[in-house]
Amino acid sequence: MDKDSPFVLYHNGKIYTADKSDSVHDAMAVKDGRVLAVGTDEAVTGLCGGAAERKDLGGNTVIPGLVDAHLHPFWGGVTLTGRSLGYRELPVPKILARLRGFLEEEAQLCSWDQWLLVTCWYRSVGDDPTRDLLDSLPTKRPIVIFSDDCHFAALNSAAMGRLSISKGGTEPKDGWIRLDPQKELNGILEDGPAMRAFDQVMRLLGRADHYGFMRNAFRALAAQGVTTIMDARGTREYLELASSLEGSGELPLRYVCAVEPRGNGYRGPGDAKGSVANCAKLRDNFDSGDWEPRPSISVGHLKFFVDGMPSTQTAFMLEPYNVNRGTESSPDWVPGDWRGKPYFEPGELEALVLEGADRGFHPHFHVIADGAAQISLDAVRAMRGRHPGADLRPALAHLDLVAPSQYKEMVELGAFAVLSFQWAGQDSGLIKSQLGIYGPERFRGLETHARFLDHGVKVAYGSDWPVEPLDEWGNFQVGMTRRLLPDPAGQRPRLDNDRDLTMLEILRAATITAATSLGKESLVGSLEKGKFADFAVVEGDLLARDKESVRETRVLRTVVGGMTVYEAQNPK
Repeated sequence: MDKDSPFVLYHNGKIYTADKSDSVHDAMAVKDGRVLAVGTDEAVTGLCGGAAERKDLGGNTVIPGLVDAHLHPFWGGVTLTGRSLGYRELPVPKILARLRGFLEEEAQLCSWDQWLLVTCWYRSVGDDPTRDLLDSLPTKRPIVIFSDDCHFAALNSAAMGRLSISKGGTEPKDGWIRLDPQKELNGILEDGPAMRAFDQVMRLLGRADHYGFMRNAFRALAAQGVTTIMDARGTREYLELASSLEGSGELPLRYVCAVEPRGNGYRGPGDAKGSVANCAKLRDNFDSGDWEPRPSISVGHLKFFVDGMPSTQTAFMLEPYNVNRGTESSPDWVPGDWRGKPYFEPGELEALVLEGADRGFHPHFHVIADGAAQISLDAVRAMRGRHPGADLRPALAHLDLVAPSQYKEMVELGAFAVLSFQWAGQDSGLIKSQLGIYGPERFRGLETHARFLDHGVKVAYGSDWPVEPLDEWGNFQVGMTRRLLPDPAGQRPRLDNDRDLTMLEILRAATITAATSLGKESLVGSLEKGKFADFAVVEGDLLARDKESVRETRVLRTVVGGMTVYEAQNPK
């Protein structure tokens, strides 16, 4: 189609380029998978002459393809495919009832030893579907429930047996294997152990399932206008899938992968050299080298999982969490004794970051709270000291709660903030509880997406899908309103400790700055002469859209390297 024409001219619309001036033009010419020119309709038409294939935009808007700089596509594909609890906060009796329903529906289809894999469990603080409760269900099948973010898992005894989870190693450094009051394993895994359980379960499934998961994820992303992603916890298996799809011409987007040193032959704090060497082997085997217009693969980042989650207070704080010594109606919040724990021993994170930098890897940190942010920034400072002037692009993802001094430090160190804008949407109960747990001063540093920009920090967007359902444009609306998306109950208080983001700030974070964080800004992220023709056509005048309707933005077409990879079935 497009490739058979010497030029393709897109005209009669708005072309938002995301260049340094945020310029908007009337027309764009594409040739051989690259942008040939952007400008006025007359100028670009004159450049193309009469040979161009003309595509009338009908007044719609072209934007650079979205660059999602932190997500988990394989896990996302799993959540699109299998049994799900629908991201709902369900009490344990309702969870068990849903599981009974799944078992009854599959009774004639599944044998006693086939997994019941359930996803999208919204785990709140309170009761869990523990091992004993899951064992009460009328089945011998192994059952595992994974939370929406894959930070928590609940297993029955059959599943624990299949995964060889026993009393040994009940206190891993990167998470928790929980015990009941009798000091027996209760089937609840948190953070690192839950993620490793997911990896183990996936290896027990068939390869055909894996391809289905990845294809479903890539198709869903293309429908949102996404053209480049970073898989923020890649494995050899995921790279093999992406590589196979690349080889068969089925890869519909550009796949950047961050690999985790502690997941690649790691033997302990003294093994930085060996574990990073194993990551380098993955790069040697799967990195596509210099990118061409056709989608390909990059392996240039190391992932460091530094702390846990705020909901269970496993995020690592500089100062202890507050505890309520009073009652719910008359609270008395005072400093407690617990501030979470870092998931690295002293010196361990720095050693891995330095070894990675020696081999040219960019560090990418999972950071929730200010304590984790600080030890990550300390490691980045050591990296800058060893490699002054080197083109290394550290990124701290999430940054739910930061200390005032850390904005300036991120600017000084050239560190990117990779933010999920939807976390600024919170209900009144969550806002109230966090105000108590953190106290008024720390609360000011909660989900401060605009404050990063105002301090000069480079902000890139990362959805962290599938922690919530895939909804890039809904996430953008939350960033522009700091309110939850409309819901039947109408509970939409504003998280009122920061200003709203603008549409241009959102678009830059999700295009050129995200591309820059990945080291690919010379090729993607903006629509400028010579760059790849990666773009999305969205309905109407996007730049004039009211911020309360951004979620309704409709992607009509997604193009990667000049080739259409998604087209809406019923474009207006």
